[in-house]
Amino acid sequence: MKKLALGCGVVVLLLAIAGAGVAYYVYRQIGATITQFAEFAQVPDLERGVRNRAAFTPPVSGELTEQQVERLVRVQNRIRERLGERFAEFEQRHKTLLEKDRANALDLPEVFAMYRGLATAWMDAKRQQVEALNEVSFSLEEYRWVRDRSYSALGL
Repeated sequence: MKKLALGCGVVVLLLAIAGAGVAYYVYRQIGATITQFAEFAQVPDLERGVRNRAAFTPPVSGELTEQQVERLVRVQNRIRERLGERFAEFEQRHKTLLEKDRANALDLPEVFAMYRGLATAWMDAKRQQVEALNEVSFSLEEYRWVRDRSYSALGL
């Protein structure tokens, strides 16, 4: 009877150790992802890096000028050039996960890594946006208005 109890105790101990190891691994994966998403709190600080802080009053006509559209395109192109490959990688990883017949627990690290990478790319895009806005002397207000009007005109 003692041997059975001792054997059961050893099995329970091994399962507890294995469970603790798995829990720690999952915690590390989730923790790193949460930390990456917490960087979004830096967005207001990044936006304060835009040098043109002039108030923008949209024209009464609501029409965009050719210069505004050109500046918008320059900003968008800079962001796309910088991040195009990263988003292509993200899209490929996402597609690979979706094409799997059966998802399992072994896919979780890949999912967490994918979203961690997305958060990193988004923050990099924000930094590129601020630099591009400074290059073309856009204020945040004017940029947002021009972008929104352009997207609206395109039906987006």
